[in-house]
Amino acid sequence: MTNINITVRSNLASLFAIMGILLGSEALALPGVTFGVMGGGNLTLPSIQSTGVTVSGAIDFSVGPTMSLGPVEGAVLYSRYSLKTVGTGFEVTSASKHLEIPLLYRFGLDLVSLGVGGFYAICIDEGSYVVGDLYGALASIRTKIPGTSIFVDGRFNLGLSSTTGGGKLSSLAFLVGYDFF
Repeated sequence: MTNINITVRSNLASLFAIMGILLGSEALALPGVTFGVMGGGNLTLPSIQSTGVTVSGAIDFSVGPTMSLGPVEGAVLYSRYSLKTVGTGFEVTSASKHLEIPLLYRFGLDLVSLGVGGFYAICIDEGSYVVGDLYGALASIRTKIPGTSIFVDGRFNLGLSSTTGGGKLSSLAFLVGYDFF
């Protein structure tokens, strides 16, 4: 598992380096293609039930590069999802780290647009409460601040894969981003 984590981390570093080069070169600007970054907070919404314990979501974060080709938008986000487990005499907050790849189709105006699609999240955390990868459906509403390249995005990830505890993990995210070109 350690070799996988090292490979994922080095590949992630390479991806960010390539994105940095692309973002720094406006000569590569193509009509209908945008590159940017976004980041913000997320709230995990677990559907895990266990006798004698209460499992609830906690706030964490997501950050990473984005790319759009016309109405199709993709990203590679480093996302942490946290859970709070409370039982008799204990309270534990645990986090799971993922390389999340959302892909969605966006429609609407520049000022306000809706997006629908799906996501795949690769678990990159040894000892995580989630064993294996996650996947699900995704819905987004975005508004762009007029006259700028800044946008605000609200997302709902509907988890369709089962976790170690037998439940599913969904999440709400509030992200702010910037399109470089």
